[in-house]
Amino acid sequence: MIVVRELKEIPALPENTEAIVVFNITPAGAECNRDIFLTLGIGELPENALNVTIVYYDDVNGVWMVLDREANGSSGVAEIDSVCAG
Repeated sequence: MIVVRELKEIPALPENTEAIVVFNITPAGAECNRDIFLTLGIGELPENALNVTIVYYDDVNGVWMVLDREANGSSGVAEIDSVCAG
């Protein structure tokens, strides 16, 4: 079972970056024997937003990492009102 819950406290973000929402997905290191796709609805974007990206927080190294959009031959897609990665 994978649990997704919104974080109330967000780790420090890179400069010029704003988090719309941050989720904690557990268990950490979970592996699936099939591709899974995560699609997130996007609320109102800041007026000066340039793009939408799904990233994850590497708590061992304390840095945000862009999700590999080419993992398993799939690609990340951002559309109006949603963003998806596989």
